[in-house]
Amino acid sequence: MERVRDLCAGFTARERLLFGGYALYLAFGYMAFESSTLLASGGLDAAFSSSLFLISVIVARVVVYVCGALAYRRRNLVTVPCVVASCVAGALGFVVLGMLVQFSGVLPLDGVLSWLALCGGALGVGGSLLGILWIRFATSFSLRSVYLFAMISNLTSLVVYFLAMSAPAAFHVPLCGLLFAASAWCSWRCLVLRPEKEQRYEKAAFSQAWRILWRPVLSTSVLAFMAGFMLQVAMLHPIPLNVFQGTSLITQFAVVLVLLVPALLVKKAFALESVYKAALPLSAAGFLLLPVIWNGVEGLANACAQLGILVAGIILWCMVADAARVCKVSSTPLFSVCMLCVSLAQLAGTLFGFFRAEYLQPGDIASTAVALAALYAVFMISTFLFKDRRFKDGSDRADASAEDSFAASGLDVSSTSREQAAALSAELLREEREAALDARCAHIAERAAFTPREREVFALVARGKTNAAVAEELVMSENTVKFHLKSIYQKLGIHSKAEVMKLIENNDE
Repeated sequence: MERVRDLCAGFTARERLLFGGYALYLAFGYMAFESSTLLASGGLDAAFSSSLFLISVIVARVVVYVCGALAYRRRNLVTVPCVVASCVAGALGFVVLGMLVQFSGVLPLDGVLSWLALCGGALGVGGSLLGILWIRFATSFSLRSVYLFAMISNLTSLVVYFLAMSAPAAFHVPLCGLLFAASAWCSWRCLVLRPEKEQRYEKAAFSQAWRILWRPVLSTSVLAFMAGFMLQVAMLHPIPLNVFQGTSLITQFAVVLVLLVPALLVKKAFALESVYKAALPLSAAGFLLLPVIWNGVEGLANACAQLGILVAGIILWCMVADAARVCKVSSTPLFSVCMLCVSLAQLAGTLFGFFRAEYLQPGDIASTAVALAALYAVFMISTFLFKDRRFKDGSDRADASAEDSFAASGLDVSSTSREQAAALSAELLREEREAALDARCAHIAERAAFTPREREVFALVARGKTNAAVAEELVMSENTVKFHLKSIYQKLGIHSKAEVMKLIENNDE
């Protein structure tokens, strides 16, 4: 539990509750996208309707991620407009869905499908924008901390999902909308509390981050294709919603709980690619169960396939946040490029399953062939794609050997001296300390309601800079710096820079 206390150190109980907004976002995703919960509440969970809704969601995600990837030369999206756009899109989706739930019995089929596609597109846009906001927040943590944050959030989201499903069906759409709105508000407040550092686009830094991430992106894309196809196969052979929900909840909760234990107990750096090796066989198990899905297995096959993409998605999310922080690149385009690849693969698998799954019948040789081909593909991927050890905990990098430090940064140890490796290790340690200092300053600034300019002055003073140095860096006069310092002292109830340093140290404790 010491790791969890470290994650929450320096924050009030109210601020810690804001972090739960990501769990609400995940619970919204479970209700809206990963099951037919919302559609079933209005009798819209037929195979064709569910497929159309899911395809609309994925297409909308692709559009958002293309826009995010094309904005690579711009700075991060402005938080408030992004939150507003997400809320507007989400509100449109829930209004349309609520209308369909109420009037699906009297609307013609063509009208229902058109509105259902609009609903899926709106929710896909809103959910994607909200996901970008949360990955920006995650870049303020070290790798181990963001891993803990992700795992605890996933466990909490499953509990929230279970409680929401216990409510009457008539409340499912309003509850899902409430989860979405609450998560959007929490993401805005969290980014105010721990803002992401502004990063300019540099091709070399972005290329380095992509070299780190392309392997997990490729593997996650393969799993996304498998999961998309698997879901379409399952839709052709209806599974009771309560069976699907129960199987998914139990298996996902158990797997996430197991993945959380090493981060809490293991003190040394842990390699995240080893978790991927567990995710790949899980997805393969779903495909191996295809030939017997019609013989009483029901939701188990689909649950195995979805587990694979769940675990892979969690780890990829952590890796993207850490790569953006370490390589000092904007998380918005980096996350957009990664998720664009995954979404396109999921769309391909969904479309392939939508048009071809009906040809797979019980006992068909084709079912066995698909299962064996999937197992072979998974085996090849796990054998050849996960041989590097790049993804170690950022908080442990400074304690690792010089070779491990260079492996984490993607550099060639054989061509670099140990002195240079030691220098890089020291640089990584310095960056960790600066990040912790920035987080403490942001926390104090938020509580004291500093202006944006006061935040900048306060952060530089906290680093020990003189008034002249602050004035030179911020391009202002020393008198202006003194004016801002006077305002800062008044808001904090102190009278000197020494008290500033003492306040920061106390906040760290």
